[in-house]
Amino acid sequence: MTREEKIREVDEALMAGDAALSALSRAESSLNGARGFGIWDMLGGGFVSGLLKHSQMDDAQKYVNEANSALRRFQKELSDINIRIDYGVSFDGITKAFDIFCDNLLVDALIQSRIRDTQKNLAQTKQQVQSAIAMLHNMRSEL
Repeated sequence: MTREEKIREVDEALMAGDAALSALSRAESSLNGARGFGIWDMLGGGFVSGLLKHSQMDDAQKYVNEANSALRRFQKELSDINIRIDYGVSFDGITKAFDIFCDNLLVDALIQSRIRDTQKNLAQTKQQVQSAIAMLHNMRSEL
């Protein structure tokens, strides 16, 4: 591979990494909103807080799916320059129907726990992607 081809591949990986970070940030933002509405729901916010929480959770699920797609593209671009890293985020929420019909503190606490677990997973994945991007910037400057 020529120097120019290597630079192009690194640049493509950087663009894919930036897209993955952006998608991860959107998922993180929606989960933060869901967590806030979930706390309100636990404190007696009622039906409306539950609906708002689930709206944010739906958005978070959409963004987690987008993030996973962007992470797969990033992994592909990294493999083009012989870097193998495995990324992925999962969000295992509880169905709306279960939460709405069994609306109690235990179910709300379980949902909050899953939101926190996903937030931790997102934060770790973001850190890994940021580290890979920093490595790519170093590689780019060496080329």
